[in-house]
Amino acid sequence: MQDYSGGYEYFTLPKGSLGAPSVHLVVNGRERRLPETVLAEGCSALMSSRGEYLSLEDYTASVAVVLSALERSGMLTFQSGPQTHT
Repeated sequence: MQDYSGGYEYFTLPKGSLGAPSVHLVVNGRERRLPETVLAEGCSALMSSRGEYLSLEDYTASVAVVLSALERSGMLTFQSGPQTHT
């Protein structure tokens, strides 16, 4: 498992259960996974609108911060336990 946290403990990029890459995030102390393709699409759209390079690692770290804040505010909830995608 390769660590792309850049000093933050937000995520690593392993292979998912079906061989599709998934991105592990830590949201309020709990592990979550999102498909890498979904994050790459969001990152690409943001790069297009800014006209500047943004690494997937930096974008994913920002997503983890936003998801944590939304959950703490009660605007978003996750199922308990580790979440996986297939």
